[in-house]
Amino acid sequence: DLDLCRSIAEVAAGWGAEVSEAHSLEAAVPLLDTHPDVLIADLWLQGASAIPLLAAAVHRRPSPAIVAMSGQASREETFQLGRLNVRAFLSKPLSIKLLESAVEDALEQPPDVEPWIVDLVGHDSLKGVQRKVRGTMLEEALARSEGSRSRAARILRVSRQAIQQVL
Repeated sequence: DLDLCRSIAEVAAGWGAEVSEAHSLEAAVPLLDTHPDVLIADLWLQGASAIPLLAAAVHRRPSPAIVAMSGQASREETFQLGRLNVRAFLSKPLSIKLLESAVEDALEQPPDVEPWIVDLVGHDSLKGVQRKVRGTMLEEALARSEGSRSRAARILRVSRQAIQQVL
């Protein structure tokens, strides 16, 4: 829906955000290289599922907070959104107030990781999980800080020396 996309872009620009618009999957994926803080995506982009876009986004560093919307999401698609750590889902038609609230929450509230951690029991060792968590958090902090170890340490609330030891 081009009109909805333009309206959302205008609202986000009004928040002071740097806005990029894409109306197809092919146009949206390269925009991930601009390292957005938040990705607001319709689940269907010109007849193509946006799931590949969202999957690519969650594996980028820094990873954007994702807000998805749809007027026709199936149960399977909704499940996939949860697995991709989509922070909010809005049904269409949507209101600007709901969108603003969803974006604010997605940017400010930490995700609930406990269900994913519970599922790792019996599949990975405690040390293995700690190694993955430590590595992923360090990658993300370094990406958010544009490679600055001092700023990454502040983000992670550890000393710069602790960052050096992990690297």
